[in-house]
Amino acid sequence: MRLAEFSINNRVPVNLLLLIMVIGGFIGFNTMPREVFPIVSIDRVAITTSFAGVSPEEIEKQITIPIEKALKSVKGIAHIESSSLEGISMIELELEEGRNMKDVAQDARSRIERIDNLPEKADDPIIIEIEFEAPIVVIGVSGPLPEKTLREVTDDLEDRIALIDGVGSVTLGGYRDQEIWIELDPDRMYALGVGIREILLALKTRNLDLAGGGLKGKKEELLLRTVGEFKNIADVKNMIIRKHASGRHLRLRDIGSARLTYEEEKGSDRINGERAITLNITKRTKGDAITIMKEVEKTIAEMRPGVPETLTFSLTQNSATWIQSRLKTLYINGAIGFTLVCLTLFTFLNWRMALWTAIGIPASFLGGYLAMPLFGQTVNMLSLFALILVLGLVVDDAIIVTENVYRHLSMGYSPVQAAILGTNQVVLPVLATVATTVAAFIPMMMMTGILGKFMKVIPIVVSIILVISLLEALIILPSHLADFARSPKQSSRGKNREDLWLLRFQGIYQKGLFFVLRWRYLVVTVAILITVGLVGTAYYFQKFVLFGTKDIPGFMIMLETPTGTKLEETTRRVAEVEKLAETLPSEEVNAIVSFSGRQMDPETGRIKTGSHLGQVYVELADFNLPGRKNGYETLQLMRDKVRGLLGLSALKIAALEGGPPVGAAVEVKVRGENLNQLRMRADEMQGFLEKLDGVYDIRDDYSRGKRELQFRVDQDKAALYGLDTASIAEALRTSINGEEATQIRWGDETIDLIVKFAEPYRSDYRYLEQLKIKNATGDLVPLKSVANAVIFEGVNSINRKDHRRTITISADVDTEITTSRDVTQKITEHFSDFNTRYPGNNFEFGGETEEQRKSVTSLLQAYTITALIIYMILGGLFKSFLQPLVVMFAVPFGIIGVIIGHFVMDQALSLLSLIGVVALSGIVVNDSLLLVDFINHGRAKGMKHWRSIIMSGRARMRPILLTTLTTTLGLLTLSFQTKGQAGYLAPMAISIVWGLFFATALTLFLVPALFAISDDLIKLSDRSRKRNRPRHVS
Repeated sequence: MRLAEFSINNRVPVNLLLLIMVIGGFIGFNTMPREVFPIVSIDRVAITTSFAGVSPEEIEKQITIPIEKALKSVKGIAHIESSSLEGISMIELELEEGRNMKDVAQDARSRIERIDNLPEKADDPIIIEIEFEAPIVVIGVSGPLPEKTLREVTDDLEDRIALIDGVGSVTLGGYRDQEIWIELDPDRMYALGVGIREILLALKTRNLDLAGGGLKGKKEELLLRTVGEFKNIADVKNMIIRKHASGRHLRLRDIGSARLTYEEEKGSDRINGERAITLNITKRTKGDAITIMKEVEKTIAEMRPGVPETLTFSLTQNSATWIQSRLKTLYINGAIGFTLVCLTLFTFLNWRMALWTAIGIPASFLGGYLAMPLFGQTVNMLSLFALILVLGLVVDDAIIVTENVYRHLSMGYSPVQAAILGTNQVVLPVLATVATTVAAFIPMMMMTGILGKFMKVIPIVVSIILVISLLEALIILPSHLADFARSPKQSSRGKNREDLWLLRFQGIYQKGLFFVLRWRYLVVTVAILITVGLVGTAYYFQKFVLFGTKDIPGFMIMLETPTGTKLEETTRRVAEVEKLAETLPSEEVNAIVSFSGRQMDPETGRIKTGSHLGQVYVELADFNLPGRKNGYETLQLMRDKVRGLLGLSALKIAALEGGPPVGAAVEVKVRGENLNQLRMRADEMQGFLEKLDGVYDIRDDYSRGKRELQFRVDQDKAALYGLDTASIAEALRTSINGEEATQIRWGDETIDLIVKFAEPYRSDYRYLEQLKIKNATGDLVPLKSVANAVIFEGVNSINRKDHRRTITISADVDTEITTSRDVTQKITEHFSDFNTRYPGNNFEFGGETEEQRKSVTSLLQAYTITALIIYMILGGLFKSFLQPLVVMFAVPFGIIGVIIGHFVMDQALSLLSLIGVVALSGIVVNDSLLLVDFINHGRAKGMKHWRSIIMSGRARMRPILLTTLTTTLGLLTLSFQTKGQAGYLAPMAISIVWGLFFATALTLFLVPALFAISDDLIKLSDRSRKRNRPRHVS
């Protein structure tokens, strides 16, 4: 039993299947998590090791290099990048494509655990598997209140939010832990012969709470515990350091003080000009951002009556608002597209046929909603785009079936006969069209790089919907057409009324087709020349960018004061920038969030810290607000405002384009070992970039560090006094930066006890020369007796890639003037002899350029495989080697429309444009496939060559036009979008809409011409074979 007969003979099961799809689809859609972008692994593992108070050079030598060496034997690592900064080592592993991140992370962890020469005082390395996971909201708690009050409110809010279903993590910013500072007076210590080590040991042995086993009595068992923990500050002050037989013990209060305070400020957060503590909230994989945000807002509302009136809760980076806004935009695009598709169907078909064809759209989508969670998909910008993309495609198979059933009705068959014959005749072509369309999206599944991780969502969703639409068209639709279809009404002249206008159009088409067939070689030659000319022109003159965004949701202002600047001064300069941002039109700005003491690079997502770093984030008003200016205009206005700021080492304004983190537009990594040489090479590279038009915000990641006071130990003298380098370094570090002696648990908070010198002893290096270190015999040895002090110019950070030191030069480009591709090409040409001139140094590209290269290369490689798959599908359908080439020849002609479309829409070609071209190839093939299939059917019935071509062209003109119009109209509104994530995806829609529009016109004329030329080639081959056949003489 064939599919059509099965559908018609099993109406109840078929309709129950439709009911399950509808109900299950509604449930699936309402339960799928909603988010801006899917949470994806970006194949990177981060290893962070802290060692407070240690210079970048020592961090590199003692921590970074030993860890890098240990990781050399870990399989699956493509590249190792590291940064050694003051007090911290950060190493990032980039994995080979296809490697399991958890396995690599575990292997790295086990290798690091075997390292036996890491400094004892350094913290244990923290290994994190990096995922692209944007926060769903950042909450600011601010107001003119004591820090204690802000902390208490924040603690309460954090505890409540952590209990909300779906919340993944809550990270605090601008929050300082409480500490007890034990500040020592070195003069008193030295007078009493007390060393720092003695004080640390006394604190550790006094503050204990230890279990002592169990005591088994005759009637009961008792647990034993020794309790000696500090209960309050008085206990700390009165702690005995040294006992005396006279009872006059030496106590901590005799040589210093103890006070409850907060940890030293390393940075501060501000929202809308007020000091704030921020809560950065992320969600779990299955958490729904909108539902979580409703609960967060409810929680804040419940807390509001119990907090001071002057306290403010600010919500920034609210992804729920973004998602709802983007969903609304895409829903409107989808609704308009659906309406246009339906109007097209009702125009070309009678209302009954059009209705049941249109019903296939929501049925397929609801079936897709039911299946998407099974494949781990969520409602996000990419999956929604995929749904809009497939909106026009989803009815293609139903159109083919319905139109052919309609044609059989017009021939006089009954509805049941027409449904069976019409469906069965096109089963193979329908299967082939769906297979070729799914195959066209395979390259997106095979893309590598960060972008490839995100783009995989689109082919998965498209394939799910297309497969379900295929089942609907071949199993559900025939039974409905058999029940509800009616024969077309006849006009007074015996023609179907619905077809009168079509017949006129077909007559015009037939005359044009006859002309093309007659002049087929000239027509095809001209089409090829036009295509080659346009592609060549586009290659040399059309701009190519990675992403083609025309609006932005916000921007970052990143500033640096001279290295070594105190945090208070950097905070003051950040406040200056804040005030300038506050002068922007209020209707254009939603919030201003600033940080001092740290920066996050929006192009890579990496965070760096330092008292000289500051950042201001300007969140712009929602895209959809009436009268909102383009975000780039507001950014330029801000750029003009900060241009006059003086006294800064660096200032950069970066647009937040809303895409995956791929790095700067131009990024060049200069590699070598000698930092001074690298500095000169980087300066030369930056000098060249400054001469190029359209290149701005040129910077590098090298900066001079704080001046370093080095105490160079005289080993002979140290040995004479019973000291070594380690004991001297420990005494210095503890005196100035402090050392954690022990911890106290008070209530819900764990408080560190930090031992250090009191002011001014720990802030004036002149006092350090008077530092005395207690040796093993109890003698206090002056530091100046064993070490000499030297001021040394240090560096702020030392960066490495693949075990070599690196300086990275970055720059942005004005895409109205140039592109990253053009700039990197000029760099390559200008520095072609770089390795020869500078032995031991080399450079390579990273950032957007490298991501573009990886993505385009993998896309083109995958496209080759796709072309072979499509060829195999067509070869199996036609049982011919030549006819698949005729069908696939239509694909290059679609590029004419792609180039013209981007020019008309004033849109630069981008990687997403290329992805659109790849998707376009499968769609274009479908129209040609149907035409060639009908030509073959005609010839099988005995039609002559040209007649079969012309009659098949007439017969397939309506379904070809229908499928083209439904696809283009479904994406038409999206192709005009310039804002938000919809605008981010617009280049792909432009490629498909314009490419398909031009390709269809060419399909209706050029494919028949190519088919006729293939006939000529076959005839010529047959004649040649006959001519060369040996003659037999009897």
